[in-house]
Amino acid sequence: MCAQAEAGVTRAVDIDEQARPRVGLVFNQKYRLGRLIGSGGMASVYEATHRNGHRVAIKVLHRHIAANGDLRARFLREGYVANKVGHPGAVRVLDDDTAEDGSVFLVMDLLEGETLDARARRLGGRLPAQEMCTLAFQTLDVLAAAHDKGIVHRDVKPENLFLTVEGALKVLDFGIARVLLETPEKQTATRAGALIGTPAFIAPEQALGQSARIDGQTDLWAVAATMFAMISGRFVHEAETTAEMLIRAGSVHARSVLAVVPDLPPRIANVIDRALSFSKEARWADARIMQSVLEDAYQFSFGAPIPEGRDSSRAPSSSAAAFAPTVDAGAPTEHLAFPLMPSSQRTSTTNGVAQEEIRLPVRIQWGPLFLAVAVLAGVVAGAVAIERKLDPARSAAAPPPSAASAPGLAASQPPGPPVSIAPEPSAVPVPWAARTAPTRAAPSAAEIPLPSPSASAPPMVGAPPKARGIPEPVPATKPRAEPPPPEFVPPMPLCNPNFVVDSEGNKIFKPECFPGAPPL
Repeated sequence: MCAQAEAGVTRAVDIDEQARPRVGLVFNQKYRLGRLIGSGGMASVYEATHRNGHRVAIKVLHRHIAANGDLRARFLREGYVANKVGHPGAVRVLDDDTAEDGSVFLVMDLLEGETLDARARRLGGRLPAQEMCTLAFQTLDVLAAAHDKGIVHRDVKPENLFLTVEGALKVLDFGIARVLLETPEKQTATRAGALIGTPAFIAPEQALGQSARIDGQTDLWAVAATMFAMISGRFVHEAETTAEMLIRAGSVHARSVLAVVPDLPPRIANVIDRALSFSKEARWADARIMQSVLEDAYQFSFGAPIPEGRDSSRAPSSSAAAFAPTVDAGAPTEHLAFPLMPSSQRTSTTNGVAQEEIRLPVRIQWGPLFLAVAVLAGVVAGAVAIERKLDPARSAAAPPPSAASAPGLAASQPPGPPVSIAPEPSAVPVPWAARTAPTRAAPSAAEIPLPSPSASAPPMVGAPPKARGIPEPVPATKPRAEPPPPEFVPPMPLCNPNFVVDSEGNKIFKPECFPGAPPL
């Protein structure tokens, strides 16, 4: 391992020694090369100034690689893929040409800031989870635009994610197939002709060389692996050599990020773990869905909307206090610009499902909805309170029947407790009007007096009862028809949360949590 590391350092020194003599040269009487920014296995990048004073970055293909016609054509052809992405987060290629000495070069935007890898090293080896979620959200925005154009990056990793001093995230090197320096201690090398991608951040199908299965979901695995590494400070798979790392990537299921960072919010961990699924069918369907689920998980976990980013293609967020990472003014910055290269074949980004068939989670404006629910609840509560206040007043207006009005009751009997006049329950429903109809009490035999023997003549049959000596029966007091009880308002069920997430990551809201609201 030490011998491999020393060999890698020696090769890096050799490449830099070959690249430094170009500093100060003028290409095609237009671009003066300034300081050497960095060198890779395929090219070197310089800070340069156009003759009109505009500062750019120039990437020069190594001469021994430029001698290969296929690699040279690929370098020039794929350097323009970033322009096809059509997203501000993809670095533009401004020009390409061949210098007087035969050097093939690309002219790109010059960036000022730092890569996520350099930022993590500067901050102690890790990035805060809240910051990394924000950066991943912006990365997914760029990748979604690229996948819509059939462009797959194939090498998403912290070294290819660049945070500018303005706080914008740039995705470097789309779909590259280039040679980087071998670094055995970190396994972050891309071998030309042997492997497309970086062993520490490649998906299983990429590690197994299954080119036909590489698509947008492969990039999502790499985004989750980047989040895993930046939040925990460790790789998804840990190994001592590049070969061992490659074998693990193609044969071992990824461990949960909670096994390394147990205090990570569970919903954030679920976003990462699902994207790291060994089977493509178990991952998020595309970048837009993963971005939407990450947005919801961020707001639930941190209590604030996720920042959209300066270069987001989505509508700007209304929250001005949202957390957004920026490069400190006093921190050392890098100047980088790399060409973005795609897969040569257009690939499906939805694993065989048409783009218009994907059902995205419902987006709801929570503020107006909660206000409407609160107003509705207040109206219902007020109506119930008024009904309860009016009911005692009606009861006082109609006094209960006295003991004297009920025949057969002793005058000395003390009044008993109030008795409900509601009818007895019956198995057969009875209409409300029939249950409250008044009844007439029948007189008993003791209450009917016998006729007087001294009467001169019997009373007429057709005479009224009083004239015939029979007292009139006293009708029972008509009971007051009690109004039906007020409508029962059921309490709100447990609505925290007021939605569930199905197996595809879609939010399904509980209708019972929104009484009176129009159907969604």
